[in-house]
Amino acid sequence: MVRSAASFVRPLRWRCVLAIAVCVGAYGCSNASPSTAPSSSSSSASASSGASTRASPAPRLESKIEQQCATEVPAAVRVTQAKVRSPGGVSLRVVTLGSGPHGVVLLHQTDGTLCGWLSYGGYLAHRGFHVGLVDLRCHGDSSCPRTAAAVANVVADVKTLSTLLRKKGAKTIGVVGASYGGAVAIGACEPVRADVCAALSPALLDEDLGGGLTAATAITGLRTRLLLAVEPDDASSPMDADRALAGHAPPGTVDFEVLPAGAGHGWETVEDPNRAGRWSTFSKSLVRFLSMRR
Repeated sequence: MVRSAASFVRPLRWRCVLAIAVCVGAYGCSNASPSTAPSSSSSSASASSGASTRASPAPRLESKIEQQCATEVPAAVRVTQAKVRSPGGVSLRVVTLGSGPHGVVLLHQTDGTLCGWLSYGGYLAHRGFHVGLVDLRCHGDSSCPRTAAAVANVVADVKTLSTLLRKKGAKTIGVVGASYGGAVAIGACEPVRADVCAALSPALLDEDLGGGLTAATAITGLRTRLLLAVEPDDASSPMDADRALAGHAPPGTVDFEVLPAGAGHGWETVEDPNRAGRWSTFSKSLVRFLSMRR
């Protein structure tokens, strides 16, 4: 906090020097580099060495959801937030980014909310996709039904969001999930009539996704192109289990991509592990994959 000049008993010349120093200090604080990492859970960029390095401007965080998630999206991207009803009387928090005929649903990890996808969703929307984010039932700001069967029915939430995107003009739908969201993406791929689907480090492959459907059972009836991306040393999504899962899919439906060691788990895989606030090479491959049916 800048102290009042009245608290200093100095000649005028020294008070002017002090004021200049305080202004310079305040400028430096107001322009300190914020976290510009791809997701709300990512770390901010490390400070660069050298006095000549200029700090990046503070994020605007103009929309309510940007403020809630402490995550910025590109200024040109239209952001809307709403509550919608899903089967079982569930109230879902959903966010849509951008507009247009090519929809993409991003599904969060079991330990996260839609905030973890907000920055990457903005990245996709800025490249022409109409992106939908959702807090799956019993997560984040979405409500939780009373019965175990209704709690499990997360595929219904993906259907609800896909229907919303289609009503807003989406002609194609891609479904992308991270970790548990990857299992949900596999399970929801056929029920939502997706054009392409992607599972990043899928986990909880035998988890009930509604009506006894699991990723392991759903993949046997897959007709849609699925990208399955895994990091070789990811204990939360063992490669052997993922290869076995892919082996149960109909021939020609799964693109199995082994990511570089250290690529991370789930939505971490779209981030560059060596440059905070930057997207990984794989994230660009994912964009190309989602563009296949465009």
